[in-house]
Amino acid sequence: MKSIEPFNKVWLDCYNNLKLSLLINISPEHEIRGYENIYEYFCVEHVAGSGQVVNCITEEQSYIHYSDFAQIEKLNPDSEEEFLEIVINQLKKKNGYVLMRTDLYDWLEGSVCWHNYHWDHYSLLVDYDEERDTIIAFDEAGGQYKKLFVNREKLYGHLFDNPRFEKIRLITISDSVSLHPISLQRLVNNAKKIVESIENSLGKEFWYMQKSDYESFWYNDLNGIYLQKIEGRQKANAYLMKELANRVENLSKELMHLQDEFEELSNNWATIRMALYLVYRKE
Repeated sequence: MKSIEPFNKVWLDCYNNLKLSLLINISPEHEIRGYENIYEYFCVEHVAGSGQVVNCITEEQSYIHYSDFAQIEKLNPDSEEEFLEIVINQLKKKNGYVLMRTDLYDWLEGSVCWHNYHWDHYSLLVDYDEERDTIIAFDEAGGQYKKLFVNREKLYGHLFDNPRFEKIRLITISDSVSLHPISLQRLVNNAKKIVESIENSLGKEFWYMQKSDYESFWYNDLNGIYLQKIEGRQKANAYLMKELANRVENLSKELMHLQDEFEELSNNWATIRMALYLVYRKE
């Protein structure tokens, strides 16, 4: 059995927690990759159910690329038998993992999609327990990156056949990992990009739509997820300050002070998020 565990110190988003789980399994020193803040915000137009066009805020991320540490093979098996054969053979390999296009409707209890929405994305399959005939997978629910166990006979039933994406992607970890070095200047540049992207969107109204549109779809759950991501960013910044304080002795006092401030910000965003959930429940 593989010893890999889900990265769960802070929830950034599904895909970065997925990649960090793989990287930290290679070496714990790669954890800092999760705290680099390589992302920007963008304003895009979204068409609501009624046809109303609204502004929405989204983010573009480029934390870690698979090409830095793994090879990817994209496949579309024609049958359940072929699907299971490919998946299990890949998972039996020491450095083999699988991304599966999953229907989140009944995949992981506790997720916002559980028995609410048919939503698809890639889940990470990490191992196969031959004795129990069980697939071990990682996915997000409630802001936690969790481990779940799926009977092999039921795995194919969770597949979401979206023609825009491959059904499965095989991940094979490389013998060597080539990640860029982290420097203070790089961190400063990342922060400047984030600030600029926020400034470009100031003064705009986001998610301003008719009440019927808002209540008919999943926007309330999306708002909760977005708030949780902001909360996670502050928590990640606190970890980053702690790591930098260990590396830059002459700034350790200032950095530890910033760590406390980011932890407070994270707690405050958590309070806002929970208040929002209370409003939804009352409605």
